[in-house]
Amino acid sequence: MRKYQDIFAGTVYQSVLITLNSHWDWYIRKLSEFIRFARSSVGGPALSNADEKRLARADRLPLGEQLEIMELVVGITLPLLADERQELREMALVRNLGLHNRWEIDPQYLRETKRKGLQVGELCLVGIGELQSWHSLLIKLLSSSGLECAKRFNAAPDYPI
Repeated sequence: MRKYQDIFAGTVYQSVLITLNSHWDWYIRKLSEFIRFARSSVGGPALSNADEKRLARADRLPLGEQLEIMELVVGITLPLLADERQELREMALVRNLGLHNRWEIDPQYLRETKRKGLQVGELCLVGIGELQSWHSLLIKLLSSSGLECAKRFNAAPDYPI
């Protein structure tokens, strides 16, 4: 129990991280549904079957792939720097540790993270600074993706909600 005392103390932060990721997945699912609808009306560059499938299941892709498929099918480049993309990827990796590994660092996380000096079995605690940074990046991403889709698909008919 002592090992997890820090986890219990930071439960609010961990819950916020999971919620941020869950809301993002909902948003990307709804956005990809709209994009599929709008592309059927307005058109766009032809997609391969593989890209059509990726778009249809965008909410189940890793965050980096979600961004790639959105940029491809909308024909945009989202205004995120490489280090901002990496931070969003890190956010998703940490969330996965929480959901699937009780916040304990595992070999898969060590292979995928850019962070150094971590060890298997060590707890990955989420701090308020990280949450604020990740939240800001998600807001930036929401604003830019929504605006770019609105500009690209402004001729689409009303989307049934």
